[in-house]
Amino acid sequence: MSSFTSLSPPTQSPSDSRIHKSYLLSNGLTLLLTSYPSSPKSSAALNVQVGAGADPSSIPGLAHFCEHMVFLGSKDYPEENAYKKLISKSGGSSNASTSMESTTFKFVTTASHLSTVLPCFTSFFTSPLMTSSGVSREVNAVDSENSKNLTSDARRRLQILKSRAIQTNSGYSNFSTGNLKTIYGSRSDSQVRELLLNFHKLHYTSNRMSAVVIGPQSIEELEELVIPLLNSIPEIHDDAPTEGIVYEAASRYSKMSHLKPESSWSSPIDYTLYLRPLRSVIRKLYLSFPLPPQRYLKDDSPVRLLGHLLGHESCGSIFYYLQKKGLASSLSAGVRMEDEGQCFFQVQVGLTEEGVEEWEEVGRVVFEYVKMLEGSGSEDFERIWKEKVEIAKMHFNMSSPGEPYAFAPFIARRLGFLNTEEVLRSGSMVNDPSFDLKGFRDFLSRFNADNCLIEVQSQRLYDESNGKVESEKYYDIEYKTEPNSVSTLKFKQLKGIKELKLPVPNMYIPSSLELNPNVPSDCLTPQIKKPCTPPTLLQTNSWGRLFHKLDDRYALPTAYIALLIRTPLSCYKEGRYDIKRETLGGLYVGAFEHGMKSIFYEAGLAGMGYGVGVSRGGVSLRCHGYNDRLGDFCVDVLRRFGEGGIEEEWFEIVKERKVRGLRSFYKERPDYYAGFLEGLVLHPEGGSIEEMVEVLEACTFEEVKQWKQQVLNEYEHRFVDLTCMGNIDSGEATELFDRVGQVLGTEPSSPNLLCMGKETRLLDEGEEYRIHVQSKNEDEENGAVTVLFQGREQSFTGRNSNEGLRSTASVKLLGSILREPLFNELRTKQTLGYIVSSALETHFSVTRNAVSKVDAVGITVVSKKVDPVDIVNRIDSFLDDFTRILKTMPESEIESHKSSLYKKLLDPWKKLHHESADAASRIRRYAPEGVEAIPWDPTPTMAEEITKLTREDMLRSWERIVVGRKRSRIVTCVHGKFFPYKGGERKGVRSLVFGGKKVLEGVDDTRKAGFDLCRLNGEGSEWRKMRLRVAMGLRVGVIVGTVGLVWNRLQKKK
Repeated sequence: MSSFTSLSPPTQSPSDSRIHKSYLLSNGLTLLLTSYPSSPKSSAALNVQVGAGADPSSIPGLAHFCEHMVFLGSKDYPEENAYKKLISKSGGSSNASTSMESTTFKFVTTASHLSTVLPCFTSFFTSPLMTSSGVSREVNAVDSENSKNLTSDARRRLQILKSRAIQTNSGYSNFSTGNLKTIYGSRSDSQVRELLLNFHKLHYTSNRMSAVVIGPQSIEELEELVIPLLNSIPEIHDDAPTEGIVYEAASRYSKMSHLKPESSWSSPIDYTLYLRPLRSVIRKLYLSFPLPPQRYLKDDSPVRLLGHLLGHESCGSIFYYLQKKGLASSLSAGVRMEDEGQCFFQVQVGLTEEGVEEWEEVGRVVFEYVKMLEGSGSEDFERIWKEKVEIAKMHFNMSSPGEPYAFAPFIARRLGFLNTEEVLRSGSMVNDPSFDLKGFRDFLSRFNADNCLIEVQSQRLYDESNGKVESEKYYDIEYKTEPNSVSTLKFKQLKGIKELKLPVPNMYIPSSLELNPNVPSDCLTPQIKKPCTPPTLLQTNSWGRLFHKLDDRYALPTAYIALLIRTPLSCYKEGRYDIKRETLGGLYVGAFEHGMKSIFYEAGLAGMGYGVGVSRGGVSLRCHGYNDRLGDFCVDVLRRFGEGGIEEEWFEIVKERKVRGLRSFYKERPDYYAGFLEGLVLHPEGGSIEEMVEVLEACTFEEVKQWKQQVLNEYEHRFVDLTCMGNIDSGEATELFDRVGQVLGTEPSSPNLLCMGKETRLLDEGEEYRIHVQSKNEDEENGAVTVLFQGREQSFTGRNSNEGLRSTASVKLLGSILREPLFNELRTKQTLGYIVSSALETHFSVTRNAVSKVDAVGITVVSKKVDPVDIVNRIDSFLDDFTRILKTMPESEIESHKSSLYKKLLDPWKKLHHESADAASRIRRYAPEGVEAIPWDPTPTMAEEITKLTREDMLRSWERIVVGRKRSRIVTCVHGKFFPYKGGERKGVRSLVFGGKKVLEGVDDTRKAGFDLCRLNGEGSEWRKMRLRVAMGLRVGVIVGTVGLVWNRLQKKK
């Protein structure tokens, strides 16, 4: 008997050069194997068609807890960290997630390690250990994860919705995450373990599984490796329970497919929900409509067109009308939630300050648009449908493959409810689905006020509501409900709004998708393995430079255009950084993008996009998409940015939103706050939150307009760099360059205007800053600790020399090795919290973008169970242990880490916009210092250096940066409500020469300390330099005095 049956191959895009093959294994598991020869990585994902909907009602979170526990050892791999160690050595990553209906496990690794990692991965589904000791520890990780979610406004809203839903066979209303109380209750470790094992045996069966494995191996090689392993997963576990609460819940869950689908919402919905957000920046109106299930109607579902029309932003749309009235800042529409039995369609409107006042009018406009649709003719719908089909097919046919780690889990989940032929194409409309007018009108009739759940998320409206106060038990959050009588009456009083209209034909759809005739004949098909070559300097003159590269790797009719207007006036005033100028620039860009939403919305639908940014180096404009009309699009955006200007109403909306956003910052996660404080030491000129708010509030519309005039029109301070890459030949690039000159002007300037980035500040040798702050979010249970170890050597940049190469290579390799032991000790064994991570900052990052001028190692821990001060001690204890790990690690393991990192670095770009953005960032940073000195791709040099590293190299770097007497670091402790900061660490510096610890309390202390530091280029405050000289003099004096005393004593003895 064959171990598998071949299934229909998936329909794939013409631009997808991968090879796909589908199988039904003898144990009932559905499998897709994908050979991707140009990828150095392999990835696997397995989806189990069971999720939190199968939890017993008395144990919310059991499915999620099971997802956590399967990672912690199996019969063949009994060590709890065996899997993580294999992943770490292979330079890979792994994760898992639990939804209401399914649980997905995934990993990515260098291709040569697939055969080592996959057997361990498969053992999770055949023989997990789920030890009692692991249960008692890992439940704390689930509890910590839930604690992290408690201050997320999106999670809080979701949990309120679940609490209001009807208990149905879908299990939608279940509390999915779980916590210590719901999982344990009064149960013992062994009892919880038994429940977990029973859940695994009942649900983790092969006939409920679908899997994807992708890598550079051939299909035959993948078959030989993968199929025997996955076929070993049992279809039925012989010792599965036949009674008990898990069995009873499983029996209910397994019958769902035989029951009539049920909605979690009854109609009419006779109340409005008032939600109080933690962050004042959030002001939203949600209108949600329960609909019949749509899962199996991906291409011809009426919601495809309804989402398109209700969420449209061009002239005549709901958003366009509301924006013109100053009532809305954003709008989206589409399916919010769907499962076997239901579909929940949601219209979400971001409200302005005036929109909060008029929220019922905002809702009425949505229903006015629905009424307009009801009266529209079938010919209009047919036209819009055909256009939507054309665009969807174009995107599918012209998309290059992405990363394996994203592909594998996405397709594994789809295999759970789609056949293999549809699994890649579903949603792309390549089968030319016809428009179902009857079905469309049937669905449209359900968009009425009686079938609508109304939610208002606003601090002000919550406070003003006289509704009934209710509480959600798992998150312990209050919300209010009011009868719908007033709101629904207004939503039914429809008079018609003449400005609301159907979209006009999309003028941005490309008329040609042909490759440029100048593309070499050997590049007419994708050549992803081909080394990336940099753009060439095609033209230079008195006002600008043109860089160009005709695509020779992707074989797609797409392009990327990056325009940089170099000017110190963007963020500098009289030669010094000025926070107000950068703020003015951010306001202008924000207001411009707000005003252009409706104007360029259709360009986005047709596959084109743009972004405008302000930095200390100037103003940047990036455009990408199909090349046919991209040049015209880019010039149009540039002209509107420079000549059209902005309206005062846009400015006021964006200014108010930015102020609210900043004031809401302290409600973010504590590790975000810690990162901000750490950054305030290294870049203090950026300002505190309070200072940024003060500066923002002082900005006027006239000042913003003046900023734009200075940046664009003071030609002696302006120089232009234009980069064109993709399906654009040199003639087209030159023509675009000339058009840019016509818009901006061609007055001469200097090509050497330096793009100033943030200036890195350095701690002294042996210096340590300890920052302590109390979280300003009173509801925050978690505290956070970040520790940044700062090196003192210039990082490797690849420019002109190999300065810093050995040091940066060592830090990168250390970062690769550090991750797993840190996670295993602090997260798995000590269960400090859900978030335990390490990071490294180097000028030469894995993603090739330069982010720091010195090498650094960072560690982050978020915890509610341990005082931040104690966490610091535990981190230090681990770092000492890691020194011993480095000294005793087998040479073969070091070589494995080196080999994996080498391959990871040499992984080629797979998307044109990634390659182009990298080239543009290097031009931005290095071109002023000389085009010939741009380090286009120092990756091979770095990768080669890593292969030469020795254990001694790593130990020297580890000693110098992390554990040695001369190490420099910033320790940031944000205290949550369980361990409030009570002071106690002595302030002051013992010695700036011999090293010492300086305790900083609060933002003001932190920022002042940052200004006291010297910059990387040696510049610093005169006060600090003087103090250093005095300290050095004292040190020399002490040394001389000590030597003198010793000499005198020796003379006396003689």
